[in-house]
Amino acid sequence: MNFSGTLTQSISENDNGKPYVRNKPKTFMSKDGGKTYRLQDMVNGSGFVDYIDIHF
Repeated sequence: MNFSGTLTQSISENDNGKPYVRNKPKTFMSKDGGKTYRLQDMVNGSGFVDYIDIHF
């Protein structure tokens, strides 16, 4: 699934919770038949691995 929009996250241990914003189109992929989709570009700008999921 391709997502066009804004993803914003804040991690308290990273830059005191400074928001990290992704504005470019992103791809989510499902391995369970479409019940859960996971962001494929999982490393944010600070090097943290993100597990951003969409559940249906």
